[in-house]
Formats: sequence, C-alpha cells, structure tokens
Amino acid sequence: MEASKSNNPDYTGSGKFKVIGTRPVRHDGVDKVTGRAVYGADVRLPGLLYGKVLRSPHAHARILSIDTSKALELPGVRAVVTAEDLVQTVGSKRSQIGETNVDLREVARNSLASGKVLYQGHAVAAVAAISPHIAEEALELIVVNYQPLPAVVDVREAMKDGAPLIDENRTMRALGEDTGKKSNIASHNRTTLGNAEQAFARAEVVIEREFTTATVHQGYIEPHNTTVLWKKDDSVTVWVSTQGPFDIRAQVSEVLQVPVSKVKVIPCEIGGGFGGKFPIYMEPAAAILSHKTGQPVKMVMSRAEVFMATGPGPGSYIKAKIGATRDGKIVAAQATMAYEAGAFPGSAVGAGALCMFTPYNIENLQIDAYDVLVNKPKSSAYRAPGAPNAAFASETVIDEVAEKLGLDPLEFRLRNASKEGTRRADGVVFKRIGCEETLEAARQSEHYQSPLKGAHRGRGVASGFWFNGGGQSVATLSLNPNGTINLLEGSVDIGGSRAAMAMIIAEELGLKADEVNPMVVDTDSIGYTDGTGGSRVTYSTGHACYLAAQDLKQEMCKRAAKMLEVGADQVEYSDGQFVCKTDAAKRTTLKEVAAQQGGTGGPILGKGSINAPSPGNAFGTHVVDVEVDPETGKVQILRYTSVQDVGKAIHPSYVEGQLQGGAVQGIGWALSEGYFYNADGTLANSSFLDYRLPTSLDLPMIETILVEVPNPGSPHGIRGVGEVAIVPPMAAIANAIYHAVGVRLADLPMSPDRVAAALQQAAKQHQDAAG
Repeated sequence: MEASKSNNPDYTGSGKFKVIGTRPVRHDGVDKVTGRAVYGADVRLPGLLYGKVLRSPHAHARILSIDTSKALELPGVRAVVTAEDLVQTVGSKRSQIGETNVDLREVARNSLASGKVLYQGHAVAAVAAISPHIAEEALELIVVNYQPLPAVVDVREAMKDGAPLIDENRTMRALGEDTGKKSNIASHNRTTLGNAEQAFARAEVVIEREFTTATVHQGYIEPHNTTVLWKKDDSVTVWVSTQGPFDIRAQVSEVLQVPVSKVKVIPCEIGGGFGGKFPIYMEPAAAILSHKTGQPVKMVMSRAEVFMATGPGPGSYIKAKIGATRDGKIVAAQATMAYEAGAFPGSAVGAGALCMFTPYNIENLQIDAYDVLVNKPKSSAYRAPGAPNAAFASETVIDEVAEKLGLDPLEFRLRNASKEGTRRADGVVFKRIGCEETLEAARQSEHYQSPLKGAHRGRGVASGFWFNGGGQSVATLSLNPNGTINLLEGSVDIGGSRAAMAMIIAEELGLKADEVNPMVVDTDSIGYTDGTGGSRVTYSTGHACYLAAQDLKQEMCKRAAKMLEVGADQVEYSDGQFVCKTDAAKRTTLKEVAAQQGGTGGPILGKGSINAPSPGNAFGTHVVDVEVDPETGKVQILRYTSVQDVGKAIHPSYVEGQLQGGAVQGIGWALSEGYFYNADGTLANSSFLDYRLPTSLDLPMIETILVEVPNPGSPHGIRGVGEVAIVPPMAAIANAIYHAVGVRLADLPMSPDRVAAALQQAAKQHQDAAG
C-alpha cells in the first residue's frame, strides 16, 4: 500500500516505475548456489600460513608472564606474536566504526591483551604455522602465568561501589564531566524534554516496571575470518568478511601505525553480519605474523571463539515509567537504562535512549543512560543496536497503561503516535514519517481483525523505531560496447543490495536489471564508502547510483549529439532512445552510442558521490498470536505479522525478507537466546547446540505488510528497512503471553522455565490472596 506521495520533485511515484518494485533474480545468486562465490575462508594464496590464537581461560586476570619459546621450537611453526609486538604508541582516538563509537587504542588492546585479560576468550598470543593443526599444537606449548581476579558479568553488580574494577585507571564521566571517581560506569548521560516530574504529578495512571535482557549473539552463520599479507614495500592487504571495508582499513591503519594509503581491504562475500562484522579482531595479529614471516597468514575462528571473543549485542537493565491521563494521552515518560559495554566502553545505550519512546508524541521525558564495563567481550552492534532492549521495556509498559485505561492497545498507540512535526527526545523534529500509517495498517489487517480462539492463547502488539543512516557513498559506471553497464560500488552486499543498485540504475537508464552488472570492489578501487549498516545502503548508495546514472546519461547525450550533428542541449534521452528535440527524425539508440563511444571521445563513464543527509526515519508495528503450555511454560508462535513503513520497496522480495528475518531474530531474542555465564565469568553455552536459535520448526510463515510513505530526501522515496523489524518482537511476544495466561514477564529470554516459574508464582499469590 502506498500511504502518501512525496514532496520531492524527483520522486516519480510507484505507478510510473518500470523496474523499481519488480522482483528480478539477484545478480550474485548463481555463484552462491553453485558454490563459486568466494567467502573469507575460501581465500588461497601462494605460501599461505595458518594462524591460531591463544585465548584466556579466565574472565579476569593479570598476565604475569608469557613464554613462547617452546612453541617457536615446534617444527612447522614460523612465528609467534604477543601484545609486545604491537606498536605501543597507538593513541587514544575515538572513531565511528559501523554503528558504534570506539577508542582505537582499546581496539588494539582488545586484539591482543596487554597486562590483563578482561574476559574469557581475550586473545593473548597467536601462532603462524604451515598447517592449522601444527598451529593448534603450538598454542598448547605457550606458557602463560595468570593471577586470577574477581570477575563481574552482571551490569547491576558492576555498577555498585566496591565492584571489581575492569579498568583500574578509568574514571566515570557523568553528564559530560569527569567525576574523578573510579568506576565500571564509563559514562552517564541524560536526555530531557520538558519537565517529566511535573507531568507525572498530573498523570492519572502511572506504571513503572523493571526489565532485564540477556547478552545475545547476532547469529551469523559464517565465523570471523581474515587473511593478511604484509608486503616488502610495507603495504598491507587484507582479505576479510566484513560489513565495512573502509572501517577495517581505518582500524588496521591506526593499530599497526601504517599509513591508510598503504592498506588495501578486499571484502569477500559475507555469510551474515547484522552489525557484528565491523570491528577488527584477528587482523593485527595476522598482520604482524605476516610481517615477521613475509608470507600471507590466514585465520578463521571456531564457533566457540566467535561466541567468547567477538562483540555480542549487549545485555541490559532498564527501569521504565509512563504516565497518562484518563482520556488516553501520555503526558510523561522516564527511563533508567544500563547497558553492558563489555570489557571496553561503547555500548549502544545512547541509541537505545533515543529510540525508546520515539514512536510516541511525549512532551515530557527524562532518560538516564549508563554505559557499564563488565567482564565480557566488547559489545558490538546488533541490528538497530540498543533499540530492541529499550522497546521491550517501553512497549510492555505502554501495553499495561492501555489496559489500565481500558483502551485497545493499537488505539492507545494511535492516539499518541509520532507524526510530522513531533519532537524527539534529542530535540530533532520529525519530517514526513509513517508511524501512524503503520499502526493503522496493523489495526486494519486481517490478522488483527480476526478472532483468536482457544485456551492459553493471546495476541500482542508492539511498535518500534530506528533512525536509519545516511552517510557517504560512491558509485562509478562504465558503458560497455554492447550497451550494458558495469557498476563499481563500495557497499558490501548483505541483503540484496547489488540487485537494488542495479535496479535503480536500470530505472534511470531505461534498461533491464540484468543489463547492469554490479560489483563490490576493494578500498583501492572505489572512493570512500561508509559501511553496510544502519539501514543506509539502499538509500545512500542508491542515491549515489542515481547520481551516477544521471551523470552517465548526460555524457551519453553529448555523444549522441555528436553523432546526430546537433547541439548537446538539443538531445533528450528516454527508454533507450536519444532524440533531437527539434527534429524527431534525428535519433539514435543507447546501443549505437555505446558501440561508437571510441570514435566520439573515448570510454563513457558516470560517477556519483554523496554524503546523504536525510535518510528518513522508519517505524514498524508487529502483531503476534501465541499459545502457552501452562505446564511446561513453552510458548508457541501461532501467527506473526510485521507491518513497516518501507518508503519505497525497490525489490519487494528482499524487503519482505528483511522484515521476516528481523522478526525471526526478535522471536529468538524473546524466547530462547542469551549468553549464560558461570559464577567465575566463564561462558557456559558457546555453541549453537546450547545457544538456542529458532529454526523453521519453531515458526509460522511471517506475514508482511509493506506501507509506503515516501522519504522526501530520496529521489525514489527510499527508507532503510533492515533494522526496524527486530525492535518490536520481544515486547509484542511478552504482551501476547500476558494476554494468554495473565502474567507479565520482564526478563529475557522468556524461556519455558521462566514462564513456568512466573505462572507458579502467580498461582501461589492467587492462593495466598484467597486465604
């Protein structure tokens, strides 16, 4: 459904598109289904060595000594590296890596531990050998003398005075000032709008609840991998599975203290990332091993290493409070949010704070956000980082307030929905958005209108928000002699973006999608392009492709004018034809211009570059039906519908897939997923056997409703779609469980044992009340 028209004069409307909105076969499909696509683990180079990493068995310990002599004596071992081999002059420098902000000095400390290990799995040393088996054997010969220290893995415990300090030299920053107090709380920030205290005083219904969410893994199937060659000319080439080749380039340059112009990153095909494949992990060790040996070094993590040593989505503690009047108007909201940063600062608590109440027009807000160190791996982005945790809390309380007021949960949300002109918590005023339209589409959906019958069944709803990203992108086009187009881009394809870019170019040039050949190239072959994250690629790189197509079209018109012997301003292009405006008999085709480009001035190119400023925010609303087994606590998803404002669906199949995938990840986060730590801070479930992802057997078909409220900042009305879909599921399912069995759960995951325990507690309270 197209909910409105855009006020952008470049927007042509869905009815006039010929390629956009269709469903062509993806360009990379054949290589992937036939096994010809090259992933990071497939890289083979002459003289290749294999690297393995020795990791800490302790969650927190001082490193007293490391003896690598016996490992170096093992036949087949070529080099060993420890933190002493890293450049020790890496300065403290903040950098935006993907969707998170990091200190590059801490990136170096995370890649190889120095002085202390801060989590189980923290890298201590690495070995390069002629085979993976010899490298693994060599790890067992490295002797590390540790002094174990108390560990803290719970965010609330870490915040307490007297908690074991992860970083003894760190002092807390509060409200922008250094407090001088040593603490695991890296920072405390506050966002305010209006006067929440006064507004709560006049609220007639006030609900305040506390919530916790577990640390979760992004669930990508392909483990982290890298191959690095440090050449004799001091240039460094990196083959890697990553969402951000230029992010990897920047981190490698800073950590190794090599000029950025000397670092080339070649992105391989990527087997999933969801925000988790922006940071570097093994690259510094692999690079130094390559420098020592003069040979390329390849490293591939095991699944256990991925769990123990790479960035998960952060666990959290949230207290949420909402006040409303009897007529259904939300007048105030307040939250305290504490997110796990892991061993180094930089959780997504800031983004979570700005997403938490954003679907609603609330004039009085106060949100306190705490970034807290714990003895876990440094947290990383995970699909709308920070927002799912926040929405679990806020949308559960919203549902409870609606119940207290006797209002339908979607009606209550509609009465308070954000719209154009609404001011966000951070002061930003919304432009054209589709929050109301998604709520109305959900309310009018066949799913929501249908009755839900049967015992222990319930229906829940929840809404979610994500900013969507803009940022920098570059695209270059070249015209082939047969009239097809080659596209070079720097955006790694993790969701069908090759096809979307080809479709945008084909739309502008009057071609078919398969007449555009998209290629994702290395960092030396394209201008700087921000990473594939933040739901930015189709909007920003798509805009760059649009500009490149316009540039190419303009140059082709000049060449056609030469061929027709008329002025360049006399030629216009449409549907593959160049026609003289004053004499329609004078015309030529794109294919003819392509075939003769050598004689009219040489190769015809088009380029587009942009720092896209207006990505267009996105909203979604989910409806879910569940059935709860009151004896076992098992929750079965019966039906699920994801409604989202997608701006304009370039390739509807891939948009639907994004909505479905986000919902499935959210279902896992809600019901089964979470890291489980022992008392000593060691991870108890570092495999997909024990870390329970939902499978097709656990799920119904996820239904989707695409609402199209065009983004005025895009020539095609595009909004990012990849992240909003993971924001509402946890709260929607929690609300459905409540409506099924009458208990509200506040801790994720809502696993069978927790559901059963909540039901037993509710039954006991009922018995006690009955006397």
